[in-house]
Amino acid sequence: FNDTKFKKINSNQKKLTGNRYNISNKKNSKFINFVESILNKKLIFKKNNINENKEIKNIINENFLEELNKIINSEYIISDINQRCHHARGYSIHEIFQDNERSFDRIPDLIVYPKEYDDVLNIVKLACKHNVAIVPFGGGTNVSLALTLDKSEKRMIVSVDMRCMNKIHWID
Repeated sequence: FNDTKFKKINSNQKKLTGNRYNISNKKNSKFINFVESILNKKLIFKKNNINENKEIKNIINENFLEELNKIINSEYIISDINQRCHHARGYSIHEIFQDNERSFDRIPDLIVYPKEYDDVLNIVKLACKHNVAIVPFGGGTNVSLALTLDKSEKRMIVSVDMRCMNKIHWID
């Protein structure tokens, strides 16, 4: 989650940001020590996890974005580089290392969080109208390799993250 990350308070204490877990926003040196003992490795907390030497493409279809902003609340349209990188991979060790090193060939240019069925329909219609590629993002496991994007893709790529959806209408 965007609000959940480890933040260094001082050399001995870290805290988990956000409010999703009962250990969130509490100074907690024991948890970090526990994780380090299990991994047998010292955790390194970086100020910025973007590899500044790696140029990451961002293709924006302005017409698509303009129309999207008319139908989806702007708080559900994300262009943050860290979130875009997270939506370009699953949870395999290889993909996690890719994320840490920012060694992706291609990442989504935008993330959209539809809240309801009609939002998804409208996003798909807009993508077709403006020749924008869309990639569904469910749990993010990438077991189907659907999150592995084609590095030669010239169109804007939008990750449609389904986490705000709460109903299954049907299963094909």
